[in-house]
Amino acid sequence: MRPPKTPKAPPRKPRRQAPPAHLERVEHRHEPEDPHCPNADCRQPMLRIGEDVSEKLDIIPAKFFVHRHIYGKWTCRCCQQLHQEPAEPDVVDGGIPAAGLVAHTLISRFVDQLPYCRQEPINARSGVHTPRPTLASWGGAGGGSLEPLYELHRAFILDCRVQHAKETPVPLLDPGAGKTKKAYVWAWARSHHDPHPGVIFEFCLGRGSQYPLAFLGSNGPLGRGPVWQGTLITDQYGGYNAVLNAKRYPQRKSAACAAHGRRRFEELSRGGIAPAPSRPRPCSAELESTAPKRPSVR
Repeated sequence: MRPPKTPKAPPRKPRRQAPPAHLERVEHRHEPEDPHCPNADCRQPMLRIGEDVSEKLDIIPAKFFVHRHIYGKWTCRCCQQLHQEPAEPDVVDGGIPAAGLVAHTLISRFVDQLPYCRQEPINARSGVHTPRPTLASWGGAGGGSLEPLYELHRAFILDCRVQHAKETPVPLLDPGAGKTKKAYVWAWARSHHDPHPGVIFEFCLGRGSQYPLAFLGSNGPLGRGPVWQGTLITDQYGGYNAVLNAKRYPQRKSAACAAHGRRRFEELSRGGIAPAPSRPRPCSAELESTAPKRPSVR
């Protein structure tokens, strides 16, 4: 005898999420023009007993504006010398963009993944002409101005005695070849148990050992600062062997990634076949869930 089917629960109605509390509220009052009863046979004064409030989310699109810097010219009648305040430093010296526009261009490109060929027509809708080469030059100038901040952040990351390291491939445009080539982004993170977490990313053209040697500091010409000492947690990729050479860096220790080792046992427990240890897999197991993925639908 088949067991009775369990009745399905009724589908839940989606709940609308309230707008964030930190947003500015613009109130629109809707009250009757005449506080008297609209009934012609009554016309007595009405009493307000409450209210219903509804909130609708709105947006003001990005608006371009111009900073006008006016430098007055002053002269002394006695010594006949001209005095004028020096020009304020900016990200693009002698250029038209202010620091806010450069920051907006960088965030749109590298955070929102909006290429310059799309930013150009978006800005054109506001009547602002920003060709792609111009946007690219602004991005380069903005990146150069952020280098001191990057070095400070790198020093903060390396201040921790336990480091996590992982590299992942990214496609890089190869002008003239008609295709992309493989580059890498190296991620360096402070210990998960450190009270002050932090992570930094470094774009590199390859996956060789010279890149972690330069980042962590080395005894050779590749070093760019004090040699880091501590425990480095990585997978079994051979590019880290030079960094963890016990003879050259006795104050460094190697620690294997527990997620990589645990993953193979979990695959076997689900009836799968664990890959051969000699074939390293590009893994982001430190960040991804180990639950089985759903098959893709095409």
